[in-house]
Amino acid sequence: MLSTILTGIFQIVIGLKMYVHEPHDKNLQTYFASVLLFFVSLIIICKMGLYDLLNYILFGIPPVIAIYLSLIIYEKAYQ
Repeated sequence: MLSTILTGIFQIVIGLKMYVHEPHDKNLQTYFASVLLFFVSLIIICKMGLYDLLNYILFGIPPVIAIYLSLIIYEKAYQ
């Protein structure tokens, strides 16, 4: 669990650093919008007590967001 939290923090920090250097990049804007949407959805679902919905819908989203950031980093490395 701790490694998952640290990985998430690392991804957000790296994403923020990239966003500061290129604030008009559409891919980074999409990344941050999806991260924000994930956390807002997580908070709303927890407040409403819909934990079954949390397990089914939000379980797969963090890996997808991580893969998307990895693709952005790969694309920027080979430009």
